[in-house]
Amino acid sequence: MTRPAETLSVPKHVADLAGDREVTAVWLNDLGGVTFSLAGEEFVKVYPEQHAALLVAEAERMTWAIQYHSVPTILSTGPGWLHTAALPGRSAVDPEWVRRPRTATRAIAQGLRLLHDAAPVEACPFGTPSWIPADAPPADRLVVCHGDPCAPNTVVAEDAQCSGNVDLGDLGTQAGITDIPA
Repeated sequence: MTRPAETLSVPKHVADLAGDREVTAVWLNDLGGVTFSLAGEEFVKVYPEQHAALLVAEAERMTWAIQYHSVPTILSTGPGWLHTAALPGRSAVDPEWVRRPRTATRAIAQGLRLLHDAAPVEACPFGTPSWIPADAPPADRLVVCHGDPCAPNTVVAEDAQCSGNVDLGDLGTQAGITDIPA
């Protein structure tokens, strides 16, 4: 995942959703997906056709997770795109937080801890994230995990607290670490 180094063309459905608001490509992923900001108020994630089903899975996970944790509200979806409201704040990889790595790291950990503590494993309809190997050791404690808990997927508010998480396409249950203090 990376920030776009060049100007990218804006798909028609993204331009239609934006209306007269500024559209900026803010993130590229390894699958060829692009996330566009609509004036910082909303975001539209667009995936190539061969990966479009991943956005359906992400929308299902977000719809479930929002009951327990701060994630973006889904505004609309379509074939190969997911349109969400923005969370307050900026990604933990924003230059402001890169200059303050300890603060960003605390916010990332805080957000993951809030998710683990709030989302009930027994109610989670999603299995183990795709990247967990089949031969992983048995868990001593299961938690609902983000699935891709990297810094860009944490939004940090102006008060340096986690305001929520994005990119929940691999949310599921996995072994938790039980010896980290709250």
